[in-house]
Amino acid sequence: LQLPTGCFEQTSSSLYPDIYVLKHLKENRIDNEELNKKALEYISTGYQKLLTYEVSGTKGGYSLYGNSPAEPVITAFGLMEMDELSQVYEIDENVVKNMKEYLFDEQKSNGTFKYRSTYIGGAASTNELAMNAYIIWALSEVCPDDQRLEKSVNYLKKEMEDTDDSYTLALMANVFANTNNKSEANDVIKQF
Repeated sequence: LQLPTGCFEQTSSSLYPDIYVLKHLKENRIDNEELNKKALEYISTGYQKLLTYEVSGTKGGYSLYGNSPAEPVITAFGLMEMDELSQVYEIDENVVKNMKEYLFDEQKSNGTFKYRSTYIGGAASTNELAMNAYIIWALSEVCPDDQRLEKSVNYLKKEMEDTDDSYTLALMANVFANTNNKSEANDVIKQF
């Protein structure tokens, strides 16, 4: 267990393991009051800290320091983190809802997303397919049955043969598995 501090990324790198410690305790019915109390204290601190990184005027959009512009990739990571957190700690359900809505507001008509990549050097230095696959994966983890995902899943289907990057392929396989596109999931796995 570690007290979450720092920017969004640093806070998350401590908070996520804290969440999994608490999940492990609960799932395995381990009765350790001191460890449980410490985990809850750290999780509460981390949760409150993450909320400060929501960009003012951009409901549900987060960035590394809470400064504009909001970053869809960071928000996608946060969405999965908040979903995991909600399984062991009571959070405001509007946080997850607002993150999802922010991401879907960033979705373009072709199923891709507007992303800024301010934290990794700019859009020109990133792989567009991988960045989109990551955002789509996050949404498919949290709301796999949301109809708005369909056009993003179709985008990945069209692009799946155009990459040999195992990371991107793994993201795509997870999206297809999460959204019940088993044939495509198997096809992508065969590309590894």
